[in-house]
Amino acid sequence: MHLLYLDESGSASDPNQQYFVLAGVSVFERETHWVEQELNKVAVRFSPSDPYEVELHGSPMRSGKGAWSRHTKDSRLDAIKDALRMGVTERSLKTVRLFGAVIRKSAVAGQDPVELAFEQLTSRYDMFLKRLFSKHNLRCHQALLRL
Repeated sequence: MHLLYLDESGSASDPNQQYFVLAGVSVFERETHWVEQELNKVAVRFSPSDPYEVELHGSPMRSGKGAWSRHTKDSRLDAIKDALRMGVTERSLKTVRLFGAVIRKSAVAGQDPVELAFEQLTSRYDMFLKRLFSKHNLRCHQALLRL
């Protein structure tokens, strides 16, 4: 089973923001432990006694808000880069997938940008799962033919 985590950037109701962004990361269920281990390597630099208290959230990290204010900008930016790089390991290239939808709010006047972004993203995720299913069934069929 693949797990999908979604998060938004921006506010659909803020007229000062031109875009609404919805992004997601899909991880194969047995890989979540390894993803967590890689992210904990970043978090432990900021809280060695309890890396689970650190929230690796891009906006506060970049701006230095809240608990991030006591860390240098360079260390915060390095942490963002390292957290993003964890998705580019040899192991995770096979099991971690990124999805995203960017909606220009002026182009969809009268429609809910959150709903549109969610529909776009889940449609792409569904196609991804269908491709995985098809590949798996094809491999199983080929293996049976070899018997």
